[in-house]
Amino acid sequence: MVDHKSATPQLPGVIYYGIEATHSDMVKFESAESHGYLTIAGAIKEWVVNAPPFIQVRWQVEEDEREARMKQKMNEVMTRLVSALWWSG
Repeated sequence: MVDHKSATPQLPGVIYYGIEATHSDMVKFESAESHGYLTIAGAIKEWVVNAPPFIQVRWQVEEDEREARMKQKMNEVMTRLVSALWWSG
C-alpha cells in the first residue's frame, strides 16, 4: 500500500478510484462482488457507454484536418500553376 499523496498525484482531467489492495490484488479480485472489482467494472462500463460521442468528435476533427490539408495543397499547386502561366504568357 502507498500513502494517499503517492497514490493520487493531482493531474488535470483525471478521475481517481480508490482500491484497498496490494498491486497484485488489484488485478486478482476474490469475486465479481468485491469492492475493487465493482469499482473498476463500473468505470469501464461508463467509459464504454460514453465513448461513441467522443469518438465521433475525434473522427470529425480528423476529417476537418484532412480536408484543410487537401485545400492547402490544392492552393499551393494552383498558385504555382498560375505563376508559371503568368511568367510564360
